[in-house]
Amino acid sequence: GEILASLESLRLSDSIIGSFRDLGTSFRNLRILYLARCGLKECQGIQAFERLEELNLGFNYISELFDVSFCDYLLVLDFEGNEVTDLDQLTYLNRCSSLEDLCLRGNPVVKKPGYFTAI
Repeated sequence: GEILASLESLRLSDSIIGSFRDLGTSFRNLRILYLARCGLKECQGIQAFERLEELNLGFNYISELFDVSFCDYLLVLDFEGNEVTDLDQLTYLNRCSSLEDLCLRGNPVVKKPGYFTAI
């Protein structure tokens, strides 16, 4: 982030990334981030990416949406194939007031009664 301070798009899908903190906190202008199939188990540290508009976290092992709710500019969230099981997790998406495109396909929560009402 310090070397590429003006970077707006970063695609690291199929990489091994332990957490968002491993990426650092210097990507202030990053708008698009792809971290599909990276083995992520949580989203803690995502707040460092202040300008995110598009986030692809498909096919990881994430079960909570709380930290994603701090992405104030988020327009697109691809969360396909993760491990969200609790309908209460969907309430965190209320904070993403700009969200236009959401994919939760392949999460256990989509099979729960009341899923469509919650969305």
